Amino acid sequence: MEADPEASLFLMRSDNNEEILATAVVKPFDIRFDGTTYPVQGILNVVSAVKKQGDGRMVMEAVKEWLIAEQTTGLGFAKRSVSGFYSQCGYKVEKDLVERFREEVEDGTLNPHPDGEEDVIYVNGRANLIQTILSKP
Repeated sequence: MEADPEASLFLMRSDNNEEILATAVVKPFDIRFDGTTYPVQGILNVVSAVKKQGDGRMVMEAVKEWLIAEQTTGLGFAKRSVSGFYSQCGYKVEKDLVERFREEVEDGTLNPHPDGEEDVIYVNGRANLIQTILSKP
């Protein structure tokens, strides 16, 4: 298993190092909520070459451990059909929260998240961002 936070890429390789078995990208971005900006690590592009072998779980557990060690919030969006996988890896899952996220485009317009059929997966950092969001209507 390799973790390279500078490149924001977590990899699991085969024993002979010739095959990549699973990957996850972690990318920093900011979330503005209620007048405060929170630094977050976005969890993106989780891919496992072969399903049900435990490779994806190992990568996601490594990401979670890194987020906890860094005391930072990890946040991602997952299709409802696979959000149980993230829960099994130790991530918190919030249903019906994705509609509260907006993306600011170049002209300052706030666009809703493109897919309302997703759950929010996260690991809380020291700022308690998700609890702060959930505490306000």
